[in-house]
Formats: sequence, structure tokens, C-alpha cells
Amino acid sequence: MTQANPGIEVDSYYRRVLERDRKRKDKATTLLLGTWRVDPSDSAAIAEFGDVTMEFKDDESLTHSIKADGKTQIISLTYKVNGNTLVTNQLSKPREERTVFEFDQEGRLILDYQGRKTRYVRI
Repeated sequence: MTQANPGIEVDSYYRRVLERDRKRKDKATTLLLGTWRVDPSDSAAIAEFGDVTMEFKDDESLTHSIKADGKTQIISLTYKVNGNTLVTNQLSKPREERTVFEFDQEGRLILDYQGRKTRYVRI
């Protein structure tokens, strides 16, 4: 009796794992797409950061707008999703930043950057 090649079974397993991970990433990215604004009920975030809007686009670009003191600051970034972590890179000051994210039961986006959580609502 000949024994089956164990490498084929392992390759098949890893392909399934990679496909599963790709689907998870795609789902998380799809949920992020669109425009989000800091939750009006998150007064601490508004006081600290101002009126923030983020627009996640299909091409992995992110526009981060901050309205404060009658002015709007616009920051252009790129983003990618790695599990439950949002990895951003500011085009004018290249450096990766990592922010853990999740969605609550109301569909709000919760960003956890270095232990500071802020809530965003889809607009």
C-alpha cells in the first residue's frame, strides 16, 4: 500500500486558511468603506480632536478631515486592514500607524488608538 503525499494535504490546508483570511479581510475592509464622522455623543473625542470625518475609499486611500476653530484640515493617507487592525500611512509624513478597530452593535466604528477609544457613525 502506498502512502499519499502528505505535502499535498498540507498545501490544501494552507490554501483554505489563506482564503478564509482573505475573506475576513475583505469583509472588514468592505465594512469600513464610506464616510464616517465622530459620534456627536462622543463629547470627549470632539473636545480633543474636533469634528473629524474619515472617508475610506476602495483604492485604499483615506481622507481624514478635522474641523476646528472655523478651519478644516485635510490629511491624505493610505490604509490597509490587518485582522482587526487598521494600518495607516500619512502621505506627507510617511510612517505606519496601527489602530485597533471594531464595530459595535449599533454599527458604529470604534477606533482604539493607544488605549484611547473614539466612536464614529456612518454618514
